[in-house]
Amino acid sequence: MLINHASADPRFAEHPGHKLHGIQSYIAVPLNRRDGTYFGTLCAFDLLPAELTDEIFEVFHLLASLIAYELEAEDVERQASEEAERLAAQGKHLARLEERDRIAMDLHDGVIQSLYGVVLRLGTQELSADPAGVISASAVCGRASSGWSKSFDSTCSSRREWK
Repeated sequence: MLINHASADPRFAEHPGHKLHGIQSYIAVPLNRRDGTYFGTLCAFDLLPAELTDEIFEVFHLLASLIAYELEAEDVERQASEEAERLAAQGKHLARLEERDRIAMDLHDGVIQSLYGVVLRLGTQELSADPAGVISASAVCGRASSGWSKSFDSTCSSRREWK
C-alpha cells in the first residue's frame, strides 16, 4: 500500500491515522514466509507528504523478503538446535542402556561361570561315586542349590543327563 498525501486522497482524508496522528504518507508491504503464510507487515509513515515511487515500493518488497528470510533462518536454527538437543539426550539414554546391558551380561556371565564350576566340581565327585559314569542333572543341581531358591531348583531339575 502506498499513500503519498493522505489529506489530499479522498480514500484516507477521514482515516483515524491521519485525523488523530497527522500521518500524511504511508507505505506497507506484507511479510510472507516462503510457503506463503502471512507473518506481518513492514511499514513506514511520515507526518509530511512524500513522493513514494514504485522504486521505493520495490525496495520495501525486497526488505520484506529479507526480513522473512531472516525470520525463517532463525526458525530453522532454533529447530536444528532443538533437534541436536533431542539427539544428544537420546544418545545419552542409549549409552546408559548399553552400559546397563554390558553390566547385565558381565553379571550373567559371572554367574554362569560360577554355576558351571560348581556343577563340574559336583559332577566330578558324583562320577567317581557312580560306577556307570552317568549323573543326572537334577542330582547335581539339587546338591549345588541346597541354599538357593525353589525356582532355581525347578529350573535345574531337567531330564537331560550329563556324561
